[in-house]
Amino acid sequence: MAAGPKWGKLLGESGHLYPFKFYALNMVLRGFPKFTDVPGVYTFAKEKHNNITGHPDYDPLYVGETKSFQDRIVETHSHWECADKHGSNYIGIYEMPDSSPDERKAVEDDIIDKYVPPCNKTSTP
Repeated sequence: MAAGPKWGKLLGESGHLYPFKFYALNMVLRGFPKFTDVPGVYTFAKEKHNNITGHPDYDPLYVGETKSFQDRIVETHSHWECADKHGSNYIGIYEMPDSSPDERKAVEDDIIDKYVPPCNKTSTP
């Protein structure tokens, strides 16, 4: 039986915490889970162990927004090669049902402003 997602939070520059579901990349590449047709914000991330809490933390390598998680995940994604090169081992999703593109972009920008993910930089391939 496949393991479910891990819950984690990403902090925005605004101080807002966004709850993400993080899925192991090796499972996603095998087709689990089947992502829902829901809008939201996603990240290619690298899991790291937090020695203080004993729980994993996630470093966003790329952050994006989508009108459907079915459309923008992994190998066909334009930033996948960069995220893979930087050691991405998790994909995180933050579902935002009934959100507008502007609302999703605001969350995306808030997280990018805090973490400055390497694959969101225009000069990084």
